[in-house]
Amino acid sequence: MNPSIKPENIPLVRMGQINEERITPFIKDKYGEDMEIITDCSNDSHYETIDYRGKITGNVVEVKSRSYRYSDWIDTMVGFNKVEEYRKLVAQGKRCWFVFMFIDGTYEWEFTEENYRLNYEAEKKIGQVAVRRAITYKQGPRYTSFNPDKLHLYIMRTFLTFISFIEAYVPEDLKPKPYKPYGGLLKGVCYLKVK
Repeated sequence: MNPSIKPENIPLVRMGQINEERITPFIKDKYGEDMEIITDCSNDSHYETIDYRGKITGNVVEVKSRSYRYSDWIDTMVGFNKVEEYRKLVAQGKRCWFVFMFIDGTYEWEFTEENYRLNYEAEKKIGQVAVRRAITYKQGPRYTSFNPDKLHLYIMRTFLTFISFIEAYVPEDLKPKPYKPYGGLLKGVCYLKVK
């Protein structure tokens, strides 16, 4: 494993690597047999902006692994550095996709300037700025941001297109803990014992 990776981030990096390995055959079927994985386990380079590039077409795919369901959040994010790279590629006539592996299926969003504009306007309508810093949830060793000051593009989930039932692999230590409202008591359940 790359020595520059913080120990608490190793499970996140490994999760991404495993999911890329699992989805590679599907990526080749959907986006072209010429797709080659750019980030692989042999070089441990999780800082690449692109996971797959077509040898012939030059089209690209970036796979993002998520430890939650598609419907759990109103949007999902990608590093803005990836958007900047995609913009250059689109200007050269390449096609670029973000593929999101959630625990209940896989979705895609094709990056185009039009799709970017539509997403930006949709985020604005709900009072959000589409490009912003990530929210860091302090969950002890379960999550830490690679760079808390990095800008991200938040993509509304309604703009994502379902493409496969392939589910994200999530290691046990990264699985979300069940939400327990009311201190762990279930709403609508009577806990009184009558003698």
